[in-house]
Amino acid sequence: MQKTLAGAILFCFTLAACSSPVTEPTVAPTDPLPSPTSGDARRLQFDFHRVDPVIANGESQHWTGRWMNPGGVVWHEGLFHMFINAFHSWPGEISIGHFVSSDGVVWEPAQDEPLFTSRDIGYLTSTQGADVSSAVVLPDGRWALYFHTVSRSGRAGIGMATAPAPEGPWVFSEEEILSPGQGNEWDNNQLRWPNVVEAEDGYLMFYTGANASGGLAIGLATSEDGFVWTKYDNPQTAEEVYAESDPVILGGEGWEGSMADRPRAEYTPDGWVMIYTGAELNSRGLAFSSDGMHWEPFTGNPIIAKQDFQDWGENTWDTNLLYHDGAYYYYMEVGSLSNTQIFLATFEGSLKP
Repeated sequence: MQKTLAGAILFCFTLAACSSPVTEPTVAPTDPLPSPTSGDARRLQFDFHRVDPVIANGESQHWTGRWMNPGGVVWHEGLFHMFINAFHSWPGEISIGHFVSSDGVVWEPAQDEPLFTSRDIGYLTSTQGADVSSAVVLPDGRWALYFHTVSRSGRAGIGMATAPAPEGPWVFSEEEILSPGQGNEWDNNQLRWPNVVEAEDGYLMFYTGANASGGLAIGLATSEDGFVWTKYDNPQTAEEVYAESDPVILGGEGWEGSMADRPRAEYTPDGWVMIYTGAELNSRGLAFSSDGMHWEPFTGNPIIAKQDFQDWGENTWDTNLLYHDGAYYYYMEVGSLSNTQIFLATFEGSLKP
């Protein structure tokens, strides 16, 4: 999340706003699970030994020449596919490109030019962008990308694009497929970073919900077909902020800083596994769930901190998680206000403590 020199101060303000103290929600809406044993936190250390980015910037004027993040990642029919977001100003026009890999490590562009840009999405205004955050292949063979609205302030919802193949043509939803809550609800301002994962009987979407006071929590929506979504609602919660839906992860008082943000979940032999962040974007924690609704954070959190990736750059922002063939691939946008590139951290085996 970056910008031109003239917008650098605005960007810093935006990051500060994302880290402001939570005012609501303040009560966890789900029944707690038994706490796992902490185990050896070092055993959960991802491998950060790869020095070079897996997707690097192009020339300065190229559409990949400044900032990029790992957008949506999916494995399909023997290939890894990544739909990156690349941009020269924030907010501004965002270009979505397609890269492929046979091993998840060495990536090549599938096309030289972007598949589309945020300007192609009809319902967005001229001052809004769109940041792709998840990719899936639907049962009928169509490819689906899920994105959230990008703007300087105010409301943001989640949209969708589909195509018969990665190269397109891409068709965009005529309106949001999931919108912020109303009134005083916990997600009444913005929905961000949709993370769509195929489940046994449909799809789960994890997302960040932001309220008008700056609070961030992780929500859940479900869908049978990937198009029509219903927010998770715990009938046992009676508070006004949870009248229509409930978050599934709230930040605590420790490393999370009373915030939960940027969910990246996968279904694995260990059940549902999520990497997420709190108020400080350079620290990432781990949580487990048997059903996608009730989550238990790992007691050794955070499992990723700034010193782990400091050889790559100053800070990290957007990420993506893919579990494939016994290994976790965690793609990270790392860099500075000058530029970012995409790096890879890996972990083989079970993350369950």
